[in-house]
Amino acid sequence: MFHVPFPPSGSLLVTHYSGQYGDEQMMVGHDDCQEENHSEGLERDLVMQDCFVQVFPGASKNYKGRKTFMDNFDDDSHAAKCQDNLYYPFALLRKHLEILPSGPQWKFMVIEVDFPIKQPPLLYFCNVIECLQALLSDPTLIGHIKFCPCKIFDSAEKIHQVYHDWLTGDHAWELQIILKERQNLLPPGAMLLGVILLSDKMHMTTFDRLLHHVIDIVIVPLKKAAEYGCMMNNPFRNSKYCFTLLAAYVADTPEACVLSCMCSSTSHVTMAKSNDLPEYFKACKGDHLNGVNAPFWQNWPLTEPYIVFGPEALHHFHKMFWDHDLQWAINLVGTTQLDFRFTLLQPLTSYCQFKEGVSALRSPSGQDHCNIQCYIIGVIAGAVLQECLIAMHALNEFWYHAQASHFEEGDVTRLQSILKEFHDKKASTINTEA
Repeated sequence: MFHVPFPPSGSLLVTHYSGQYGDEQMMVGHDDCQEENHSEGLERDLVMQDCFVQVFPGASKNYKGRKTFMDNFDDDSHAAKCQDNLYYPFALLRKHLEILPSGPQWKFMVIEVDFPIKQPPLLYFCNVIECLQALLSDPTLIGHIKFCPCKIFDSAEKIHQVYHDWLTGDHAWELQIILKERQNLLPPGAMLLGVILLSDKMHMTTFDRLLHHVIDIVIVPLKKAAEYGCMMNNPFRNSKYCFTLLAAYVADTPEACVLSCMCSSTSHVTMAKSNDLPEYFKACKGDHLNGVNAPFWQNWPLTEPYIVFGPEALHHFHKMFWDHDLQWAINLVGTTQLDFRFTLLQPLTSYCQFKEGVSALRSPSGQDHCNIQCYIIGVIAGAVLQECLIAMHALNEFWYHAQASHFEEGDVTRLQSILKEFHDKKASTINTEA
């Protein structure tokens, strides 16, 4: 997980620490934070100016005595001689490349299927735990990885919370509490290593079960680490007792439906429990399920599809605008009139111009979707009903504010208010059959 940079050198920070390090509030300088952040002491990697930070007590303990990437890099038979001559062993250097530490190795396996196919598919993959270890021990990421859930407040009274990323959110804090309660036979100091998966599904139509099967093969090590934990090195020659929980899965809407075992045009929620396949598939049709009886996320502790398949800007803000809002505008204003209004826009520096309108665009990119969003409310103003304009403006405003790098509780309240305004006015768009 990545975090915001430190404040300027010399600035004062208000921070709070609890648990095994005591319970105190202190004023510290930037240089102090940077020094202690590189030791086994307090986690201060998310401290910001004029913010009050509460770190989860007892989480992310350091275990000494492990090697970093650079230790492995220097640990070869020629390391001592390279201290005096960086070019040793001279012309033979290329012949010794194999002694350098390698990254995760690619593997492949033949996937057996129970349906007719021209040739069995091949799955190429790496060990995901080795991939995570390569990232965690990378020295270039020092100062950009944090290991402990925390809550950030805008004052010492802890009234208004500030959200930056997953480890500063309520979900990570609650998962750490659950993990702590299950640690009766496990050592203290466990660390949440939130995993974000991404995929771009091939259109396999009836082969949705195959997609779940191959993903399940790849993530088996993650499931085991989520259940039992695993020791992983950080860049400071320490080890962390990591539990690899699924924090999010980035996918477009059709793929999210497949991965959450839902039919298309439905929400990502499933209630299927049947193991009787003939009756199961028959019941799936009525309940909008896609018939996958072994989803990849089964047996992955604390994984909830409705949480991990959250919205992301490209597909659920910009692409959704293109598929819905722009089509509403075309239906309300008319294709010819909408294109004519776009051609009248004056050229502005750093803004895209649509000299031939927007309805005839072919294979528009996400940037095109974003550019049209900047204009759409002004373009249709005066040509649609006031209630329709308010509804589309509210939804556009929601998408704009939802892309902020961090949120305070006041921002969350504002987003809820904007979304409520859309729902209050959306009937006008429905009634006009847009």
